[in-house]
Amino acid sequence: MSTKLCSAPRLMKHSRPAARLAVLAVLAGFAAASQAAAVDYPVKPIRIVVSFPPGAGTDLVARVVGAELQTVWGQQVIVENKPGAAGNIAAETVLRSPADGYTLLLVNSTFTANVGLFPNLPFDPIKDFAPITRLGASPMVIAAAANTPFNNLPEMMAAIKAEPNKYSYASCGNGGPPHIVGEQFFRMHGTDVTHIPYKGCAPATTDVVGGQVPILFTNYSSVKSYLPSGRLKAMAVTLKERSSLAPDIPTVKELGLGDITTDLWFGLVAPAGTPQAIVEKLGKNISDVLKKLDVREKLRQQAVDPQPDSPAQFSTFLKEEIVLYSRLIKELGIKLD
Repeated sequence: MSTKLCSAPRLMKHSRPAARLAVLAVLAGFAAASQAAAVDYPVKPIRIVVSFPPGAGTDLVARVVGAELQTVWGQQVIVENKPGAAGNIAAETVLRSPADGYTLLLVNSTFTANVGLFPNLPFDPIKDFAPITRLGASPMVIAAAANTPFNNLPEMMAAIKAEPNKYSYASCGNGGPPHIVGEQFFRMHGTDVTHIPYKGCAPATTDVVGGQVPILFTNYSSVKSYLPSGRLKAMAVTLKERSSLAPDIPTVKELGLGDITTDLWFGLVAPAGTPQAIVEKLGKNISDVLKKLDVREKLRQQAVDPQPDSPAQFSTFLKEEIVLYSRLIKELGIKLD
């Protein structure tokens, strides 16, 4: 009996190297298969699912990038719109798809803000998705209706403080990034301005242009066509420095009214489990596309500044955005209802 007890550990000891080699062989096989898949990828049409309706900023970015990738790959790139539930419907659609690189999700800032808004979010933006690259960003703008008595941000804040119950502001939706930044800005100055949420940036902008609501927090693409004629007045952008897309609009920070540096970004992710070699190839191909002058110009016409990065960099960025928005939502007490 003692012989058996002594022999068992020796057998286990000698089996460990063999087991490790077997595991390494399996991993090497997976890596080789991933590399092989990436060499031929793509061999069929690719679907980019967008969480907003046709014509929205996110949709336009998908179509500009998708059209160029179609030329590069020689494969059809289909943009599919799945609006609703602040982007969660589109995300769940992609998660139900095979993790093979042929179904991608174009996301924006709401993708990370939703973590703090939805207590029972049906997916984890980090664990359930493979980041590919950030595509670009659009400045967030504080604008005012033409019939308001102020022409710049300091004057706007003076008017609000002089008549605290008179003014309200519109945003693209309850709990969206413009709403979060609006609340952050007004709380920073000790003012309580009534928020009026809209179902989208377009209707919010339309009502401010029409004078129904005096102040607007939105993306630059929604307001840029109204600024030259004076139908809207740009107060400031919420960036670290002035945007090359709107160099005449000052930042909140340079006006001495707070250090708010939040933009509206766009990016691409795939379902978790997508072969890393395919993720890397996607990232490189898209980065190369975004460096082309004609593509950059098309995106800039849509008020988007191209900002490609690597999958690893985009992963870090997403984690930082989740921390930022979750903190702000909690501190500001923002709720969906």
